[in-house]
Amino acid sequence: SLLVWIDNFLSLPHTTPDRRLGVWENVLQTTHLIPEQLRGRVVIKGFSAGSTAGKPQKHGAFDEVEFWRREFWQPEDPR
Repeated sequence: SLLVWIDNFLSLPHTTPDRRLGVWENVLQTTHLIPEQLRGRVVIKGFSAGSTAGKPQKHGAFDEVEFWRREFWQPEDPR
């Protein structure tokens, strides 16, 4: 992805928090840095790799989904 390319070739991140946040591996390793008073207002959404059910599959595919609708980005109830 472009974000990985930027991290590897155009910048020199010394630690994981210095990397771009759009890569799932970087997100998982840095969520603890979100201030506690903001955590209830932050939603992190991941998409299944290789499955069309979890659209979009590429950064440019967000025009195929209604990402502004709460149903798109709201986590599903685990019950």
